Amino acid sequence: MHAQLGEWNKERQCGHCKESWFDQKIGPKTGLCQRCNQLKYRENDVPRFSVVNDMIPGEVQQCIKILNQVELSAICLIIPYIHFFKRKNGSHGASGHCIAFEQKVDHLLEQIISLPRAVSLLPIIVIERSDDNHKKQFKANRQYIIDALKWLVQNNPEYRHMIINYEVLNEYPESGGNVEGIRRIIDDENLLEVSETNPVASDEDRDRLCAAVAAQQEDDDGDIPRPNSTVGEALSKGIVNEHIKKAVDSIQVGGSDESSNNPVLELLQSSEPASEFMPGFFSKAFPHLFPDGKGDFTKPRLGNQPTFMDWAKHLMRYDRRFANDPIFPLVVTNIYQRRQTLTLGNLYAQRHMGHLSVKELREKLDQGGHAI
Repeated sequence: MHAQLGEWNKERQCGHCKESWFDQKIGPKTGLCQRCNQLKYRENDVPRFSVVNDMIPGEVQQCIKILNQVELSAICLIIPYIHFFKRKNGSHGASGHCIAFEQKVDHLLEQIISLPRAVSLLPIIVIERSDDNHKKQFKANRQYIIDALKWLVQNNPEYRHMIINYEVLNEYPESGGNVEGIRRIIDDENLLEVSETNPVASDEDRDRLCAAVAAQQEDDDGDIPRPNSTVGEALSKGIVNEHIKKAVDSIQVGGSDESSNNPVLELLQSSEPASEFMPGFFSKAFPHLFPDGKGDFTKPRLGNQPTFMDWAKHLMRYDRRFANDPIFPLVVTNIYQRRQTLTLGNLYAQRHMGHLSVKELREKLDQGGHAI
């Protein structure tokens, strides 16, 4: 199958969006795809999917291409956490919603971030038995991490305030050896085994397993096992109510907390989830896909902003690195689902609860769905 797919020829790139896809139908005179031809632009308009509109991600340099998933996790400013599980046939899937945490910023120095992440903060939890003869190991190369961070500081705007912490770097092997200090959970009774037929028993157990991978599968390269399938989760009314509550709470004006200032540069991730709407979210979470920060949906642009789904489709057709990444399609799919939920929640609130005050709305939400 892969050999036959490799023989299929895509159309040449569009002059504006640089996409190349099957049956794309490039105009012989304009050199544009059918979509870009249909978007009528005035003389001074910026083409929506063009380089000028910051829609074309930069080329990935070799110093970033060679990083494995462990090394990439060490240099990401934001790490998305996803529930992975192992199927009966040995493949991996993902379910539920993802949540992302940003590298903690030093309060005293402002915007100063230290990388790489400490080994204990990598999004990896190994679940193993106490009598396992062969312990799962992960590999990393200290020099690869240094080279990648230096390049990102010089070329990615999101990394310009980042400093390299060489003390933490010493936790990573110098020549691609095994990484020591990975978080491990001893589970002799298989209580935390996750599968389609044996879901995690409680929410507490799910929280313990919200790291990117429960590493139970052997990998010759010492890298994180990659999922190759997903399982969607239905969006319930309770989730919609939860988003409405958060929207109501955000209306209230609160004071700033100045008691948390700390003169010590802490090497921890933020305790608050990172907003997917923050400028540079995707550049921080996927520096290997957006190495120079260009093409990020969350950044302002000169021309019209495409829809989130059109942006995602554009990236998949522009460069297969976005489709081949083990995490990016899962995160984008989940964000799209949650944005749909937010839209439905806002629409419901406007049509059925627009006459209520914030106080009345909160009281009804606290009473549950029947009151609404």
